[in-house]
Amino acid sequence: MSIRTTMGRSAGAAITAAAAVAATLFAAAPAAAQTRMDFILNWVPGGDHVPYYYAKKMGWYEKEGIDLNIEPGKGSALATQKVGAGANPIGLADMAGVLVAKGKGADTVAVYNVYANSPQGMYWLKSSGIKGIKDLAGKKIGNPAADGARVMWPALAKANGIDPKSVTWVNIDANAKLAALKSGAIDATTSFYNIHHIFQRELGDNLGFLAWRDAGLNPYGNSIIVNAKYLAANKPVVEKFVKV
Repeated sequence: MSIRTTMGRSAGAAITAAAAVAATLFAAAPAAAQTRMDFILNWVPGGDHVPYYYAKKMGWYEKEGIDLNIEPGKGSALATQKVGAGANPIGLADMAGVLVAKGKGADTVAVYNVYANSPQGMYWLKSSGIKGIKDLAGKKIGNPAADGARVMWPALAKANGIDPKSVTWVNIDANAKLAALKSGAIDATTSFYNIHHIFQRELGDNLGFLAWRDAGLNPYGNSIIVNAKYLAANKPVVEKFVKV
């Protein structure tokens, strides 16, 4: 065997060994630093929240250095309150309620609009005799206490010439809306249009419905909101979240 061949084999072995060591070190190396972000939804997870969960599953947030925790919500009003107070740095909320809260001192900034039109709708039974917004005076409207529709109601009522205080709000769980409506425990309820098909299926020809955007109130709908102080200190990571 020649000296050159022996040297070639030795060099090759050395390169292979070096590569193995490098691979081992790379595998053992810690992942790139991730910024923890607690993102609160406007509601319990539903079809319109799929993009956030899908992006997390695909590792897109992680790729941008974001360790995203998605927190189920209980209404836009609650999401706005928590982001405004800094309990959650970022959240998803109906923009009309965000504007009302901002007017009362909530420390929030909207950075991305998801719905260009308000998804809010009013539902009732035609058999109740209700035909529109003005017929709701003296009636009971049921939805969760932290529902964004309650915050928006005064503006909708005034736009239609009725006293906002002329209705009675009844606290019910989101999943109890249809049952309460069918039983007569409430006269009307509110919901986003993304589950309109469920109301249609359950109520059929007895379904009474009015989209708020067709009743004189059409602010931006769901938007990504950020605590103002958090945004000032973490603008690059917020930009990455919006990018994803």
